[in-house]
Amino acid sequence: MRKEFKAFFIHITDPLYIKIEKLDILHILCNENNCDAIVQELSIYSKEIELDFVKKVLRVAGRIGIKIESSINHIIQLFLDILNSNKKESSLINDIMISMQLFFRKYDKSKFSEIFPLLFPHLNDMLEPRAKTAAIWII
Repeated sequence: MRKEFKAFFIHITDPLYIKIEKLDILHILCNENNCDAIVQELSIYSKEIELDFVKKVLRVAGRIGIKIESSINHIIQLFLDILNSNKKESSLINDIMISMQLFFRKYDKSKFSEIFPLLFPHLNDMLEPRAKTAAIWII
């Protein structure tokens, strides 16, 4: 089943509930061998218009980053792409901050030097208590 992970890539015609389930399945199937392809696919999904779907993409990317250390640079790049885009929604920034706190706790802190200057100007935009707590913990 792990070799057939591409069967769970999302199609444009999939309804939202199918997309969400496929993201969860991709997270479960993700391993060292296929994580690059899955993270590339997540990067494509992060450009979607549907905000709830993009939030789920960011959460799955964060969980993959915790699960597989070799994916962390690609996931940080995905987060940077979101922060540099016009999609600076507070809910997306909340999810990125929460994932960054988890990364910060698990991995070498020097890997994240380029993302923090982009995150911290948005501290006032963070509405979710968990994201505020993550920001305080990081500081």
